[in-house]
Amino acid sequence: MSDPKLNKKEFTLRNSNGFTLLEMMLVIVIISIMSVVVMNNYNSQKKTKEMQFAIQKISDDIRRVQNYSINIKKFEDYDISGGYGIHFERDGAGYIIFLNSPSVLNKAYVSGEDQIVETIVLSPSVTIETLNGVSDLPNADILFGPPYGKVNMTFNGTLQGSGATLEVKILRSPEGCPTFCRTVTVNSQGQIK
Repeated sequence: MSDPKLNKKEFTLRNSNGFTLLEMMLVIVIISIMSVVVMNNYNSQKKTKEMQFAIQKISDDIRRVQNYSINIKKFEDYDISGGYGIHFERDGAGYIIFLNSPSVLNKAYVSGEDQIVETIVLSPSVTIETLNGVSDLPNADILFGPPYGKVNMTFNGTLQGSGATLEVKILRSPEGCPTFCRTVTVNSQGQIK
């Protein structure tokens, strides 16, 4: 049999040593790896939510402008018979909600002639990548004419036919497509996809 005093002393010596340097370093490495994984997941989720918010904002604003025209919403003392519209510019960080001048009735935004209702700025890292999937279309407008919200689309100042579709593709920089690109499509009846 072994001596109980010896076992007690041996047990006490083993417990009084604490953690070894190797054990402490292992715990620090594990905590560091977990922190990196959590932060990367958080940043990815944040970027994804930012893109979802931008797409939802564009869709909501298109619907809002359409409702302004249908409901003949007054804007200060301006004549609203020209209708409300949205002006998009490729590589832009946002877009303009405007009131089309009834004296011109060109169904497109013209700086100095049309009344700006609101300027929308997207997130600093989100820009409009392309309009209708092409990189050489510098701007596009969608105008809703009162009182029924008739849809008129103008691409780079040229009024489009009744079957036109507007596609606005946004991009989050610097990540890029396909992961951080989203598209809003509006058809000639004003339906948004």
